[in-house]
Amino acid sequence: MYAVIQTGSKQYKLQPGDLLTVEKLEGTVGNEVVLSNVLLVQDKELTVGNPTLEKAGILCEIMAQGRGPKVLTFKYKRRKGARRKRGHRQTLTLLKVKEISLTGVTTKAKAPAKEKAPKVAAKSVAAKTAAPRVRKAAPKKAAEPKVTKKTKK
Repeated sequence: MYAVIQTGSKQYKLQPGDLLTVEKLEGTVGNEVVLSNVLLVQDKELTVGNPTLEKAGILCEIMAQGRGPKVLTFKYKRRKGARRKRGHRQTLTLLKVKEISLTGVTTKAKAPAKEKAPKVAAKSVAAKTAAPRVRKAAPKKAAEPKVTKKTKK
C-alpha cells in the first residue's frame, strides 16, 4: 500500500513506516498530524483524486522539528565591487507514517503539559482584542519666540 500526498508545494510517495522530511508543520515532538491533501492511494486497486481524495488521510507522528543545512547564495557584479552573500536554513519537520486510510483518520493527539493558560492571562488577552485603546495627544505648547542678535554695520 502506498499513497501520494502534497505538502509544502511538493509531492511525496509514502508507505506505512516511512520517515519523511517536509517543510515545517505545527506541533511538538510526539504529536500526531493528519495529512489530508492525498492525491492518489494504491491499496487493492488504484484510487486517484480529482485533484484530491475527499475522505483520505495519512496519519503521521512528529519525530523531530529542526532546521536543514545552510544554503548560500552569492551575487557578484564584475568590476563594480558589488557582492552580496546570504544564507538560508529551512525549518523542517521529520514525520513517521503510521497509517494510510481512504475512509478518514482520527488522531489520538497527546496534549502538551503546558496547554492550560492561567485565567488572568486569558482575560487580559481577551481585553486587548475586544476594543483597541485610544490614546489622547499631548497638549501642544506655545512656541517660544526666537531671540536674535542684531549686528552693527
